[in-house]
Amino acid sequence: MTDFAAATARLLELAAQDMGEHFTLRRDALVEGRYVALDAAFDLDGERKPFGLIPTGVTTHCHERCLFVPAEKLTAEGLDEALGYITRVHDNLVAPDGSHEFSLFSLVLVTADFDRALLRRLKKFSHDRRHEAPAAGWSAVRVAVVDLSKNAILTNKMGGPLGDRLKPTLRRLK
Repeated sequence: MTDFAAATARLLELAAQDMGEHFTLRRDALVEGRYVALDAAFDLDGERKPFGLIPTGVTTHCHERCLFVPAEKLTAEGLDEALGYITRVHDNLVAPDGSHEFSLFSLVLVTADFDRALLRRLKKFSHDRRHEAPAAGWSAVRVAVVDLSKNAILTNKMGGPLGDRLKPTLRRLK
């Protein structure tokens, strides 16, 4: 990869364009003691409607937080630190209550050349919770690694939908 910084900046610009309609975006944001290149947050509050049709009079809310972190040379220690970071973000920021439906915390690691030796560690990573009364709902961590040199997205088990959301952005990067 000849210019990681420029490619990352372009990816972040395209991701912001793609997510901007539905997410609130902050660039170079401080989240739980660490600066991230892009913080995209989505909050939805509304009335719970089974099958999307039947009003219940009960409100519900759900959230997603997607953090983009560049890591040009992602080492095993760097991956472990990043997974520990998103776990900490999840544990500190999930605030379930009786009307909580779900919270997703997504980490997008942007790298120049992902070491395939780390793939198993990425795939096996899992962190999710079912919240018990009086709280409700569930929360989970999703992780995607965007490998700019191979134009590929690799995810943990929960990260498939995150990877699917990022694919059009990565295609536009070419």
